[in-house]
Amino acid sequence: MRFSFDGQRLRYDTRCRLASPWLSWRWLRALWTALLVFGAGMAGAAFGAGGGPLAGGPPPRPFARLFTGKDGLPQVSAMSLAADASGYLWVATQDGAARFDGRDWKAFAVPNRSQSNFLRVCLAARDGRLWFGRQEGGLACRLPDGVWESYDEADGLPASRVNCLLERPDGALWIGTERGLAVWRQGARRIEPPPGSPPGERALCLAETPDGSAWLGTPSGLIRYDGQSWAPVAGGPTGSVLASFVDATKTFWVGGSDGRLWQWRDRAWARCPLPFRSPVTTLSETILPNGERRLWIGTDGDGLFYVALDAASKPGAIAAFDASYGLPNVSVWSLLPLPAAREGQHVGLWVGTDGGLLQVSFTGWATLDNVPTLAGASVYGMCAAARPDGGANYWFGTRGNGLVGYADGRWVQLTTADGLSANTVFSVHETFNPDIGRSLWVGTQSGLFRRRGDGPLTPARDAPGLEQASVRAFLESDGLSGRRGLWIVTAGAGLLRFESGQWTAFNVANGLPTNLLHSVCETIAPSGEKSLWVGTEGAGLACLTNGRWRQWRRPTIPNNTVMTVQAMTFPDGRQFLFAGTEGGGLAIVELDAEPSDSLKLRVWSEATTPGFPNDTIYQVRFDAQRRAYALTNKGVARLTYRGNGDFTIETFDAEDGLPSGEFNGGASMTDHLGRIWGGTPNGVAVFDPAADAPGPLPRQPALQAMANGAMALADGLTVPYQGRNLVFDVSAPAFAAPSRLRYRTQLEGFDEQPTAWTAERRRSFTNLWPGEYVFVAWVRDGQGRESQPARLRFRVAAPWWLTWWAWAGYAGCAAGAVYAGVRWRVRALERRATELEVKVAERTAALEAAKREVEAQNRALAAAKSEVEQKNAALDEKVAALEASQRRADRIFSALAEALPGTTLDGKYRLGEKLGSGGYGVVFAGEHLGLKRRVAVKVFKPVAGNDSAEALERFRREGALAAQIKHPNVVEVLDAGVSSEGIAYLVMELLEGYPLTREARTRMISAERALRVCAAACRGLAAAHALGVVHRDVKPENVYVDWSSGEEVIKVVDFGIATVVERGRGDGLETLTATGSVVGTPAYIAPERVMGGAYDGRSDVYAVGVMLYELLCGVAPFGGSGESGLRVLLAHLHDAPTPLRERVAELDEEVSDYVLRLLAKRAEERPAAAKAAEELARLADKVSPLSSSDSATTGSRRAPGGATPPQSASSTAITRRGDR
Repeated sequence: MRFSFDGQRLRYDTRCRLASPWLSWRWLRALWTALLVFGAGMAGAAFGAGGGPLAGGPPPRPFARLFTGKDGLPQVSAMSLAADASGYLWVATQDGAARFDGRDWKAFAVPNRSQSNFLRVCLAARDGRLWFGRQEGGLACRLPDGVWESYDEADGLPASRVNCLLERPDGALWIGTERGLAVWRQGARRIEPPPGSPPGERALCLAETPDGSAWLGTPSGLIRYDGQSWAPVAGGPTGSVLASFVDATKTFWVGGSDGRLWQWRDRAWARCPLPFRSPVTTLSETILPNGERRLWIGTDGDGLFYVALDAASKPGAIAAFDASYGLPNVSVWSLLPLPAAREGQHVGLWVGTDGGLLQVSFTGWATLDNVPTLAGASVYGMCAAARPDGGANYWFGTRGNGLVGYADGRWVQLTTADGLSANTVFSVHETFNPDIGRSLWVGTQSGLFRRRGDGPLTPARDAPGLEQASVRAFLESDGLSGRRGLWIVTAGAGLLRFESGQWTAFNVANGLPTNLLHSVCETIAPSGEKSLWVGTEGAGLACLTNGRWRQWRRPTIPNNTVMTVQAMTFPDGRQFLFAGTEGGGLAIVELDAEPSDSLKLRVWSEATTPGFPNDTIYQVRFDAQRRAYALTNKGVARLTYRGNGDFTIETFDAEDGLPSGEFNGGASMTDHLGRIWGGTPNGVAVFDPAADAPGPLPRQPALQAMANGAMALADGLTVPYQGRNLVFDVSAPAFAAPSRLRYRTQLEGFDEQPTAWTAERRRSFTNLWPGEYVFVAWVRDGQGRESQPARLRFRVAAPWWLTWWAWAGYAGCAAGAVYAGVRWRVRALERRATELEVKVAERTAALEAAKREVEAQNRALAAAKSEVEQKNAALDEKVAALEASQRRADRIFSALAEALPGTTLDGKYRLGEKLGSGGYGVVFAGEHLGLKRRVAVKVFKPVAGNDSAEALERFRREGALAAQIKHPNVVEVLDAGVSSEGIAYLVMELLEGYPLTREARTRMISAERALRVCAAACRGLAAAHALGVVHRDVKPENVYVDWSSGEEVIKVVDFGIATVVERGRGDGLETLTATGSVVGTPAYIAPERVMGGAYDGRSDVYAVGVMLYELLCGVAPFGGSGESGLRVLLAHLHDAPTPLRERVAELDEEVSDYVLRLLAKRAEERPAAAKAAEELARLADKVSPLSSSDSATTGSRRAPGGATPPQSASSTAITRRGDR
């Protein structure tokens, strides 16, 4: 319920009360209270900032936290509260005491708990003692070192029940019991009654006023002690006096039974009427950071009330702080203000009730949800309009509950029953401007509505395009023209201006980037030029200046959906635009004096340092100090301008009172009192910057240390070596946002420097080395304020085996060991010398014998050398004879070759001109006489070492082997034999064209051409491999471009050094090759052949890879010009080829990678020839703009115009076959 007295009538409003049978009694009670007010002549002052109790608008619910048994309280009845010198909160409950540091509760059982653990009162004395009055069992005291003492009737207490305590300036403790007063003094043997105190008088409360008087509340009134005598107070409080309090102005307040409140001021008593009859159980005062004073009144049965006090402690309006504000129970037993950092101010209040302990915060965020229509409602829009009479109307658009307003001092609700098209309201605006007329504008998801004056709500049908548009926001301003009007922001109809009764539309038709908008604001440059800024849905940020629209999108701004735009000019004259985006953070744009198409901006987001709580910014509002409040999807960020374009950031979350971390788009405002309002899914969040103040500075932390989990460690204590496993707990009281506390520690003597700030407040050490240590701890609160360090000194004792006498023993033992070692070493050296003399004699004899043996061997070597020289001379003679024989054979064969043209071999082949010659024979153009077919004939050349039966057999088998290979891409062998004249020959098809070396030398071959040539060569090799034949000398010289058929055909020739693998030994040619030599051309030999190991057709694939590499980039992968054959062979084994992409940048990456695969060092990593042919053809198609099926399949192409190329390369090809 809420009451206020304005000098004429008592305003009364009931909330959260039981209905019906008590209704008439409530009216009677209100009437009775009003009569009391008139009788007392009380003139109520205004509560808050306006002219009445509700002038500040609807009262939000301050942030409150309730603590009960499940949170750690030993019992929910918080009978008394006290704060000790370290800042910890102590609570006396009906089942023991508890201490709270803002995070954790710690329960304490008083001595003789079995007698009674019911505590009625607690007091924190200036000397660090904590006193607890018990229901039964007298008085318990906790000393600063944690030791408990107890006092009962045997120690002088008048009774075992203690009701109240008071510490006097001299340190004496006055104790109020059920049967009189008692005094405890430091050092006294017994507790004694004060001089002249009323004997046997039941003490209910104690207080002391600044004049030194002590006051005792009793069931029969108030008794005063002036330092000399006791006297009942006349003309003052009557009945039971249960509570007393002295406020900041030294005014003395007394509360009693039947709802009586008395004020002692200027040496006179005044009765203050209260709207209840319940006993006043406790009194306290808070002074808010904005200077507002409140006297709090706790009752047993009617809950909690507060009275506004002026500077002279004159009471004003009284209001109930009931269940709608979070009060858990109507029985309030204790009150304790929570101090602010500034002395004399408070940031909160502790309320001890029969249902738990309530912490009420006066700073931070409050919530407006204590109205049924707003409780749990999602708020989408809001506005606050100052009325001409000085008051203000507040309107809130909700989801499902229509429009809820606090207008003209009462709550109203407008729904579809009142003319709205839907009960979801996105935006609202009320204006009292005479140019526009008093109007209430309501934006819904399907149109705009207007109420003129007190008339009905009607659709704004004259507004263009608004019938189905969603109205997002309003802005009342002087506009670009300087005339007062209203901007209407929509999603679907663009931006509209209502001015002088006329509508103007801004949409995509006249330059607006999109019709889906979120927000609008105006800015004025120093030159007086106005700009209109618009936040859009998906189209970025738009600005209208001098009739021209400009637009900025990503990446200039962080996101294309701009939820809010607001501008502010700061004291240094710099103007900034704040653009909140959906998912991109907050962009702060510095506005230039002159319009510019570029933006100078800085983005704040979760990724920046310091970071935002979330990257979706729904709204931005400013307070009177020009601080920006960014309402995000996960809390609030407050930016404070520090000059030079720099800002600092503070964040707010649920610990600061937010009802929800999520805010809603479009739902925010700054009212006429400077308060920030924001709509959330759980009501309205309200922040009053004027009431914002930091809590007390962080206290020096308390340190608790345990050794081996049992022994408590005190300052200066020595820890046994066996107990050096230590655990330190750091705690400090913090009652505002305790989760933001951070801790830093250092163990001096172990840590070189303090640790980083962390949320972990426990630190462990194991196996510390003996020595002196100091554990130091700091605490930092959420506002970055650090405490003074706390220190705990201790020493880890040395074990017996590290004491001085142990070290002396070690030294003696070491000296004895050294002496014994020296003696042993001397004797060992003597024995060693004797043994060495014997061994020297033995070695000398052995050396003499070895000398004689070496001399005999030298003589034998000289004789062998002479014999070798004789044999070498004979061998030189044989070599000279062989050379002479070879020269004779060459002359004979040359003569034969010159004579052979025109002759006929075996009666079948007429020999023509000589095409070429090689180491094993001469090649002639020939003709098959029977078939009239042009052929190429290779005649066997007998030389020394090559004229044996084995050589002839090898020549014969070469022909037989080559004749087995039938493939378009392999030169065809037609016949072989030995003529009747004894001339061995081989007959092949005659090729016309040129070797591939011609194209390789030009270095103009394309990637496609190279791939198709090598694919054709692989197809031919695959045919040979299928017969078990390995070519062993694949190179450009042995790959020919043949045009004899009129089409280009790639031919692999010269299987002269081929071998058969994986066949019977009788069919192979391997035994016919030169023993111990590597057959082939070094630049193209595969690594496994260089090593002399087993190989197969994949060694030919390796040679194709070398050839393809050379065709694509013009150089071989291994061996430059002038390098020896041995160096090239070693490169095949050990060097990696340079990737082709590094030599030919434009080459396809897949081609480059595949060539490297063909050049793999290990044969098993290379493809077979058939697979290589397929892949090379595919790659040729990939790099070719037009693919040819013929080329892809056979590696052939037609000569241009069907003509044969002018040069016949066949003879050259065949001739060079013997040129190894």
